[in-house]
Amino acid sequence: MQVTAGSSVAVFGLGAVGLAVVQAAKMAGASRIIGVDLNKDKFAIATTLGCTDCVCPADHGDTPVQSVIVGEYFFIFGNFLAIFWQFLAIFGNGLYRQLD
Repeated sequence: MQVTAGSSVAVFGLGAVGLAVVQAAKMAGASRIIGVDLNKDKFAIATTLGCTDCVCPADHGDTPVQSVIVGEYFFIFGNFLAIFWQFLAIFGNGLYRQLD
């Protein structure tokens, strides 16, 4: 999957690999890079590396994270089961439809 200039990207999990994707999205020219993680301590470095927005799903109560973020490309990294379930809620049964 190639991120294109001007696109929006959501990165689920802001560990080492997720932060690398943030940097790659910035280098590709993404206009909006949304970092999603349960650990808010990661938001400062994520912003420094290129995230334009950071979202903690726990801050939105019963509102599904897909109602909070909008993106054209979605990436998920890490062992965050709660984030994974939010990711599944976005794609539902189409999760595997376009994984290149």
